[in-house]
Amino acid sequence: MSVSMSASTVASTLPLVASRRMRIVAGPEPDVFADLGARWTRIDRVPFGSAVEIDHVLLSTAGVFVATAVDATTELPRAVAEARWRARKIGFLVDRAGRPHVTPVLVVPGAGRPETVDGVVICHRADVSRFCAEIDALPPTLDPACLNHMVDILVDHTLRTDEINGSYAAG
Repeated sequence: MSVSMSASTVASTLPLVASRRMRIVAGPEPDVFADLGARWTRIDRVPFGSAVEIDHVLLSTAGVFVATAVDATTELPRAVAEARWRARKIGFLVDRAGRPHVTPVLVVPGAGRPETVDGVVICHRADVSRFCAEIDALPPTLDPACLNHMVDILVDHTLRTDEINGSYAAG
């Protein structure tokens, strides 16, 4: 089951125990991760303060991946460092749910096979479906109970941060 909604409406429609596939989607940008299998939970636009949003957090028993999308004007070394930093932010957040390894992913324009640069998986936008197939085929490494706990932590964090950011905008 796939659910599309904004982060602001998720509290009223979903319990925090995320036993189904969930997407928190805002904005009309193309769905580059549409080819992920049903075992994946995807949370988009996870906020950290009012200035930083993590583009995509992909979770399944196969692992935790934090994807950052960039355009052609972004310098690769800076983008790789930013992707690592964003993955660390998510790692610190979900740490209490079993200390999972969090893999940073950088989605760049163009085509090409996924490659790893300084610990960051570089995935080309035109070939994201190949990347999705590769990670979908990974064997389970995480306990499903820990996975549900991680999703709960991320959804709760998103709702609390959106509420706080909204109070600043209103004030």
